[in-house]
Amino acid sequence: MKTIKTIAFIFLLILTAQVKAADNPAVAHLIKAYLGIKDALVTDNSKAANVQAKQFTTAVAEVNNSTLDAGQKAAWTKYAEKLRFNGDHIGESQSIDHQREHFASLSNDMYAVVKALKPDATLYRDYCP
Repeated sequence: MKTIKTIAFIFLLILTAQVKAADNPAVAHLIKAYLGIKDALVTDNSKAANVQAKQFTTAVAEVNNSTLDAGQKAAWTKYAEKLRFNGDHIGESQSIDHQREHFASLSNDMYAVVKALKPDATLYRDYCP
């Protein structure tokens, strides 16, 4: 198995910190929690990643898909369980390497979700080896 250093990380970096009120507040909370996990892993802080991941899985549960259009709802239905699964693993693991492995998958799924939900915020997808 490849080491964590060879795993591609996909980070969504937010330039516009404030998500407008027109967005689903749960989606804004989801993005904020995802970025919190990213920040914790960048600083090698496994315990902070645990805390942020638990907030992330709470945010996943809070998304009300009845407010989404048909395309958004289809994307959310496809990825919600994957997001929860990876968030749970990051939240329960004490190993930063294991957390990062799940974060790589979480990032791919978050990219698809954010692309579908189109929040009113400027987000970038970056690659970090």
